[in-house]
Amino acid sequence: MENSLADEAETGIVKQPYFGIYYGVDGVGKSKLASGAPNILYIGPENRTKHLKVTRNAGQKTYEDNVKIVGRLLNDKHDYKGVAFESIDWFMKVCWRKACEESGVKAIAKALGGYGKGFVRGDELGLEFLDLLIKLRDERGMQLHVSAHADQVKISDPVTATDYSRFVIKGREDFVSPWREAADLVGYLHYERVKTEDDERAYGDGTRLLACNWTPAWDAKNSFGIKEPFEIPDTKNGGSEGLDAVMKQIGDVSPDRVDAVVVEIQRIKHEIGDADRIEKINARIKKIIETDDIALAEKLLGQVKKAVAAKD
Repeated sequence: MENSLADEAETGIVKQPYFGIYYGVDGVGKSKLASGAPNILYIGPENRTKHLKVTRNAGQKTYEDNVKIVGRLLNDKHDYKGVAFESIDWFMKVCWRKACEESGVKAIAKALGGYGKGFVRGDELGLEFLDLLIKLRDERGMQLHVSAHADQVKISDPVTATDYSRFVIKGREDFVSPWREAADLVGYLHYERVKTEDDERAYGDGTRLLACNWTPAWDAKNSFGIKEPFEIPDTKNGGSEGLDAVMKQIGDVSPDRVDAVVVEIQRIKHEIGDADRIEKINARIKKIIETDDIALAEKLLGQVKKAVAAKD
């Protein structure tokens, strides 16, 4: 018997681990933002965190090495609750090198015969890797904190018929856009600047602001209703103050352990293909939610996984 649409549908707010992207100029403190997250592991090609008191397994220079470290986080037993990946624009170059290797050339413009095909292949590799990172969130319940550098682009606005500059994530748009679209928050981290009325120069006292709302001046977004830039406290060697400021704005978005297990059960239960069994699973899920019993939740998850494996 085929499952009904109602059986497969999901209703209401579903909490999931947070996925944030922070971008800004060199040295503004992008790496520090994630340092306050609990049990977080820094990975990725940039490897610019040795000045911070963090746990790292970074410096993956090849595409295969980046895939391997994420695969280990997916499949190995560990206690990490989040990943800090650095950075999008550095990883874009890793994908370009991989595309060149596949074609036996040294220049991305010549890969796959040229005409932009090498860049397109790099975009594809970036998307495949992003899918792996999202699996860490969905299957292992891990937060994702991703950094990127900033770039300025010229905008010709058809609405206002004016030209102006905007800060954006550095990188090829077709490479960057899936990351930006997948994130819960994209924040532009910058130093506050003020231009006085009687002077042509801009001034700043080192105050750092995180802008999470789109304006003509910068590209940003968030799913939490944040309307105004807010201050990010600075610390010398990293710490929780910066991320605490972000989480204060966001509120309670991350699932607790029971919620995360229930989300995983909901995600895979339909693969069983038996409407009666799914109905019984739904009844047990209801009891788990009412009692907040992690033991029952993990027991049911194990049983559902076995049922799915048996079907295959």
